[in-house]
This record gives sequence, structure tokens and C-alpha cells, in this order.
Amino acid sequence: MDSYESFINEYITFMKKYKASNGTDMSLISDYAKYMSKYAEF
Repeated sequence: MDSYESFINEYITFMKKYKASNGTDMSLISDYAKYMSKYAEF
């Protein structure tokens, strides 16, 4: 359960960065792919 909580915390941080960029920061695409891969593991 701790690893899932850690993942969610990282994802929330990512989403805050995404929101702040108004979807214009293309470097976040690779981060998004990484999080979706981790999500699939859970």
C-alpha cells in the first residue's frame, strides 16, 4: 500500500506541473507515459 501511496503522490505532483503549464509543456508527455506504465502495474 505504501508504494501505491507514493505513486499517487508523484502523480499529483505531475498533475500540478501540468496544470501550471496549461498543457503547453511538451516535456511532460514522457512523464505521463511513465506514470501510466506504473499505473498499469498497480
